[in-house]
Amino acid sequence: MKAYTPHSKYEEKFYSALREYPELFRTVQTEYRFAEGRQFRFDFAWPEVRISVEIEGGSYMARRNPTTGKMMVGGRHNTDADREKYNLAAALNWRVFRFSSTQLKHPRQCVAEVLAAVRAAGRKLTAQAELF
Repeated sequence: MKAYTPHSKYEEKFYSALREYPELFRTVQTEYRFAEGRQFRFDFAWPEVRISVEIEGGSYMARRNPTTGKMMVGGRHNTDADREKYNLAAALNWRVFRFSSTQLKHPRQCVAEVLAAVRAAGRKLTAQAELF
């Protein structure tokens, strides 16, 4: 498996905090494609328990609504394709944690929330051999 390269400073913050939690770090899969035949990927995933994380960075932009002409503000994770991805994940019984740049001011808290969900799932995670 090739080394993971974060796509944003927010992914880097989460990944760095993740290293402090060996139970999660040893078992995480990055850029995980969760739906056969689709290109959708999770930033971070634990497939054994169907838990994933999406980092929704601070790429906000203002633009005009082509129909109404009103100004709209939206992030890069505020599209119909994103909603399609999250709906498909829900249909496939995935729990998706979505963390914003504001939440990632406290990355350890974000990772702790994921750890609590993994532990609540009641399964012990096994390390992915290709990560070592």
